[in-house]
Amino acid sequence: MNKLLSLVTAAAILMVAGCDLLTQLPGGKDDEPDKKDTGIKGVINSQSSSSLKSWTTSGKVYHITGSLDIQTDVVWGPDVEVLVDADARIEVEESGSLTIKEGVKVLLGDDAYIQVGYGTSGKFIAVGTKEKPVVFTKSSSNQSTWGHDNYAGIILDSKITGDSKLDYCVIEYASAGIYANEIPVKVTNCTIRNNKNYGIQFHSPAMPKDTSTFTGNKISNNGKYPIMISADGVSRLPGDIVFTNNTNNKIYVEGGDVVSSGTWRKQEVPYEIKGRVSIEQPSGVSITIAAGTVCELNEDAYIEVGYGDPGTLIAKGTKDDPIIFTCSVDGAFWGHDHYAGIIISNKATNNTTLQYCRIENATTGVYATGVSALNISNCEIKNNKNNGIIFYDGASPKDSASFVNNVITGNGDYPIVINASVLGKLSGTGSCSGNEKDGIFVNGDVVTDNATWKAHDVPYIVKNRINIENATGVKVTIRPGVAMQFLVDAYLEVGYGEPGTLVANGTAESPIVFSGFVEDSYWGYGVDNEDNSGGIYLSNKTTSSTSLSYCVIERASSGINVEADVSIKNCTIKDNKYYGIILNDDVPTSKIADNTFSGNGSGETLKN
Repeated sequence: MNKLLSLVTAAAILMVAGCDLLTQLPGGKDDEPDKKDTGIKGVINSQSSSSLKSWTTSGKVYHITGSLDIQTDVVWGPDVEVLVDADARIEVEESGSLTIKEGVKVLLGDDAYIQVGYGTSGKFIAVGTKEKPVVFTKSSSNQSTWGHDNYAGIILDSKITGDSKLDYCVIEYASAGIYANEIPVKVTNCTIRNNKNYGIQFHSPAMPKDTSTFTGNKISNNGKYPIMISADGVSRLPGDIVFTNNTNNKIYVEGGDVVSSGTWRKQEVPYEIKGRVSIEQPSGVSITIAAGTVCELNEDAYIEVGYGDPGTLIAKGTKDDPIIFTCSVDGAFWGHDHYAGIIISNKATNNTTLQYCRIENATTGVYATGVSALNISNCEIKNNKNNGIIFYDGASPKDSASFVNNVITGNGDYPIVINASVLGKLSGTGSCSGNEKDGIFVNGDVVTDNATWKAHDVPYIVKNRINIENATGVKVTIRPGVAMQFLVDAYLEVGYGEPGTLVANGTAESPIVFSGFVEDSYWGYGVDNEDNSGGIYLSNKTTSSTSLSYCVIERASSGINVEADVSIKNCTIKDNKYYGIILNDDVPTSKIADNTFSGNGSGETLKN
């Protein structure tokens, strides 16, 4: 009778506390779980007995037989074992907390899981030691997994407190290890292994608070990716994570806005990027990518810097440890289909730098627009679907020293597309050969700044008119060995409305060549309108410092049209449609000498 009375009394106490807890304790104390067959479920709150809040009998097995809501401070451990039946959910909410101490082993059945802070505040602290970690694992060797199948075994939800943490824990054999939702969490020195899907998912905007709050982790043998994280959270990952034998042994990066400055550190596995990564923020944001980092981008994924607000990308590899941007899918291309893999927009800052990078298998490697101070040096830009690099709308390197030793090869169109106005900012170093269209594509433009056009291992291919002039004067020097090939109707004009100077002095061994790009066609002003004006037009405001020597001018409408006092010597002027040289009547001829003419359709010289 006394024992029956005690059980009735205990049940009454639990009902008053608003709990649904069943404790079966044959031969034991009424409010203390038995070592083997304790049954716990329902609610633990502030009115529950102290023994339900403190599971600390070392070696004891605490048995959770149904869903359990923790709404007060509960402690497990050290060295206890918690057995959770199939389908049981452990929920920490209503300002409750669950603290799990060293040596605790939590064995969970099919579809059982732990969720913290789902609708109301909850705290979760699981802290083991290196020698005695906290272990979350399946309850039976015959069991496949535990955990919420669409999320994870441990769900750290949007109302979890900021001081929650996991340290020296093992999470294994779950549907996925950890699912963090919205709130920065601390996960350190943990082993996350053998889970069905992901190791840990940081659902945007969840991420580690900083690198120190996600250090020392080992993530291995998971069925999908070891980590999924937003692009904005990548800089919170340290470089000491150990990744082993995950099915997709890469860090899965969800595209999005990057608004926090930081460093993408070199990992022992690549970053696999999905979607658009936009580096910009009204007050400015800067992302540094460390040497040796590998970024594999999905089809249609791309990186854009400074599209609507200021942004900076600093990707500095080394000769021995380059940064690699490549496609995650063999035989496919990544990048914005109409632009490029890396888009540097007009609000990218002057600090934006690509050095010792390899950019390959994109739609186009790099597309820069409106940015005039880029540093792109010692890069390999290769095997892209279209162009290697496009400088659009006045975009350019900062100067010729900021565009050196790049190797641009294997691309489906041109290695470089650039405006004539900034052509002098190319260095002439490196290589642009081996592309489908072997030439630097130059969009005609007004050249208003002094410049030197340097020789490359491929010609310049010119579209439309290049006009060299400025109200205060401008001088363009063309180096020996330069080859310029002009599309139909393209031509070079100097001093049309304002003063301009052209110095194109080759050598006998290394002449400067002006020729047509389209086979069996002519180039030059008005060539399709039967106009004989010329391929090189030296207008009346061309200065007397203008000089052409050891140049080859061929296959133009007429070779050179001269309206000013200039020097033309030792040039080969041949195979032009009409005349070799057309001279205004008042042009002095004393500095036009020693030129060779052949094959011009209407003769050597025409005096107008």
